[in-house]
Amino acid sequence: MAHNSPAENSGLSNPSESISYIEKTAVDDAGFVVKAATTAGYVDVTGAVTDYPIGYTVRDTTTPANVQSGGDPSANTRVSIQALIPGQEAYLQLAASNSAIAVGDKIAAGANGQVDKAATSATFIMAIALEAKDATTGVTPLTGTTTTNVTIKVRIIPPYYLA
Repeated sequence: MAHNSPAENSGLSNPSESISYIEKTAVDDAGFVVKAATTAGYVDVTGAVTDYPIGYTVRDTTTPANVQSGGDPSANTRVSIQALIPGQEAYLQLAASNSAIAVGDKIAAGANGQVDKAATSATFIMAIALEAKDATTGVTPLTGTTTTNVTIKVRIIPPYYLA
């Protein structure tokens, strides 16, 4: 029996590492963590540590028309979202008021699609820190092209809820 694609043997409905979604919030860089939105085909940045992360942005939401005019990123723009694949390394946006992070610390997504050291409870853990960061080294996100965002290198793990 011939098989047309590897997905037929894997049980996956979409074996792609990144999928195109419409991002509800304008983001000015790659590495913002997203959750499923209430509208099919849409995602939005995580808003709290209790949001279940499904991926992160691969680029900003600046449309080609905005790039040509020097404009800022736009909301409701189609963008590629990288799936959270265990073992993958990624650079994710660091929260503005982040805690001090050591190599090996558990990482969770929170407000504005940014990440920080995981709290002790009520948190979805999604990654392990691969580099250290001092406290409050992140920046306020989603501010257009005038801010240089701060990222942290992490290793993605299967998200789990720490109750």
